[in-house]
This record gives sequence, structure tokens and C-alpha cells, in this order.
Amino acid sequence: MSRIGKLPIKVPTNVNILLENENIYVKGPTGELAQKIPKELSIVFDQDKLKIVKLEETRLARQKYGLVRSLIMNMVLGVNKKFEKNYKWLVLAIKL
Repeated sequence: MSRIGKLPIKVPTNVNILLENENIYVKGPTGELAQKIPKELSIVFDQDKLKIVKLEETRLARQKYGLVRSLIMNMVLGVNKKFEKNYKWLVLAIKL
């Protein structure tokens, strides 16, 4: 049983979610992303939360349950906040 898949996804107010057939589209201030949803799963959207639901109890559905939730959560985070990478510079001076 996936502990990750059970958690709801909080959707910020500046992110729009569109569910069409087997696809989910996430649009935000920094871009737009799309993902295909496996036929074993369904997405329930109410208020400002997304919930992943298994339509059948098979091994394949259990495998994809947590994965799809993580992918959608990363999509929501990605369109909301721009990617940023911070570096720490370490300079060593060696006297010869």
C-alpha cells in the first residue's frame, strides 16, 4: 500500500488544473505541463486539493498509485515556482 499515493495534493490559487479524459493539464505563472493518467487510476479534484483514486486493486495499479501522485505534485510545484539552483563556491589557495 502506497503511503505517498494517499496524500492529497494542495493546489495554490495561481495554478489551474484541467482534467480531460486520461490527461491532466497544469498551468501556472511559469509554464504549462501535461501528463497522461493510467487507466487504472482516477483523479478527484475538489476545492483546492487533488486526490488520486485507484479504480481497481491490481499490482499494476498499486505500482502507479504513488508514482502518479509524485509526478502531479512535481508538476504543480514546477509551474508555480521557477527552478533555481544555488551553488556554494569553495576557493582553496595553495602556496607552493
